[in-house]
Amino acid sequence: MPDTFSSRPRPGTPPKVLADNLTSRLEATYNLLEGMSKQPLIQDTGVSVMDRAMSMKTYADAFKFWMIGVVDPDGTISSTLRPKIGKVERDYIPRIMCTGTRELSDPFSAGATDEMIFTQFMPVKKDGKVVSICFVSIPLTHMSRLPPFRARTETVIFFCWTVGIRSSPIRTPVN
Repeated sequence: MPDTFSSRPRPGTPPKVLADNLTSRLEATYNLLEGMSKQPLIQDTGVSVMDRAMSMKTYADAFKFWMIGVVDPDGTISSTLRPKIGKVERDYIPRIMCTGTRELSDPFSAGATDEMIFTQFMPVKKDGKVVSICFVSIPLTHMSRLPPFRARTETVIFFCWTVGIRSSPIRTPVN
């Protein structure tokens, strides 16, 4: 019986199917980030960046994300991977703060582990103004270990509904 939770492509899987699966995974993560960015605790910059980041640990665990975090406009950062407060200077911070748009990084070597990772960024807005950024970082090697999108979508819908993230519709792809 085939392993229904294996996301490794079968030999001969057409490139379009692989691209569609990756696109679906990215969109599902953005949907989750968008929901998290609308949570009052994440929007409250009076709460420490570490406390806001650690409030998302449940999501990191539930969806097998390597790291979820928050970075403020001044570069103060914390994540579920390293629950401490640090400072960074990155070109994406002022850009996202100015444009208010989500971004996807190119793969880069993570300082903590030297693994190749990519990061998805979502602006956190309060009263229409960008006040912070939340993000998910995933090592490229972890992509092959994630369950297939359909199984994750059902989990996302159930989990988001359970914790009260209902602000945007979650689309289930049709295969």
